[in-house]
Amino acid sequence: MSDSKEFISQVTPNIFATILDLEVFEQGDQEMQKGAKYVTASVQINGTWNGVVTLSIPDGLSRECAAIMFDVASDEATEEDIEDAMGELANMTGGSFKSLIDGTCELGLPVVTIGIDYQVKFPGSVLDCATTFKCNEHLFRCSVHVREDE
Repeated sequence: MSDSKEFISQVTPNIFATILDLEVFEQGDQEMQKGAKYVTASVQINGTWNGVVTLSIPDGLSRECAAIMFDVASDEATEEDIEDAMGELANMTGGSFKSLIDGTCELGLPVVTIGIDYQVKFPGSVLDCATTFKCNEHLFRCSVHVREDE
């Protein structure tokens, strides 16, 4: 197992448990549902290690997470609430991941993409690992891309 996979497997369930009081279980590398709406939140890490940590979460779970974060009913969570919540989850996941890396690194600002059947690419990087997790019957993925020359 790569360090990235080990780190993601450690920090992702911890973030969801600590911040959202939700249980998350690692599911390996399962395919994500085609034709479904997803929210993808990414945060770049630069320094001794250079890469991107990304969460791809289905709409239902992203809405649930936003509702918990902002203490509103799921159907009252706005698109802005969802974007903010997912950006913050990516920021916390990336920050926790960064804390496990040797050396000095800085965290960039989160970027959030919402849609159906889209791809998010990080030019100049390669996929280091992708792990699928399950939370409340929803599958979501956390992936790590690393700069090609790393």
